Amino acid sequence: MADSLRICGRTLTRLGAPSQRLQPVYQPARQECAAYDHVAQCLETVAALGDTVTAGSPEERKMSQRMDCVSAGMRDGGVAMASAMNKSTEIRTASGDM
Repeated sequence: MADSLRICGRTLTRLGAPSQRLQPVYQPARQECAAYDHVAQCLETVAALGDTVTAGSPEERKMSQRMDCVSAGMRDGGVAMASAMNKSTEIRTASGDM
């Protein structure tokens, strides 16, 4: 799953800098990708800890923190995605593409 989340950032990098017209969409999209990259790091930590974590151990606290990171990152990424989609719709409407 971590690799799937990283597709966002790799795709933006591959596409390169957007035109001036698409800058308003690009910024929230970058934020989305950054959030998903961070989630991927958190998931890798959770996977490395495995399923043998003992209750009350330092590893359990670390896993709990990383799972909180996943939740927050997915929320932040979703908010940024919604913003990018809204900007895209505004641009398309303004240009008559809708």
